[in-house]
Parts: sequence; C-alpha cells; structure tokens
Amino acid sequence: MSLAEKYGKTPVQICLAWGLSRGCSVIPKAASTKNQLENIGVDFRLTKDEVKEIISQLDAHRILFKGIPGVLDNAFA
Repeated sequence: MSLAEKYGKTPVQICLAWGLSRGCSVIPKAASTKNQLENIGVDFRLTKDEVKEIISQLDAHRILFKGIPGVLDNAFA
C-alpha cells in the first residue's frame, strides 16, 4: 500500500507532509483553486519510519539534492 492510499491523500500532499514532518517550512506553488485546496489539505504528518523510507529512496535514486553533501542526513537527529 502506498502512503497516499494509507492516508487517503494525493502524492502531492504526501510530498508536502514529508517536508513538514521533517520540520521544514514548505511553500508550495499553486496557480489554481483546486491545487490551493489540495495544498491546505495536508492535515497530517508522516511517521519517522515513513520519512526515513522516503529519504532512503531519494538517496538511492539521487533524485533530489544531488550534489549537496549531507542535506539528507540526520532527518531526525
């Protein structure tokens, strides 16, 4: 089961929750009312294990933060 299915949310909402669950400020861009409503529907946080799983997938695939050493380290240090 994906996190989106588990929480009944969209993949975008999971991404926003990931940032918020790490204690980061998240500033999403939303040009449409539909997307704005989707963004404010992030009324949950991911567990530490879920955040770490996403980080391990990002690190394994080098999708995000490529070339910035240590940016994905210590998510919950």
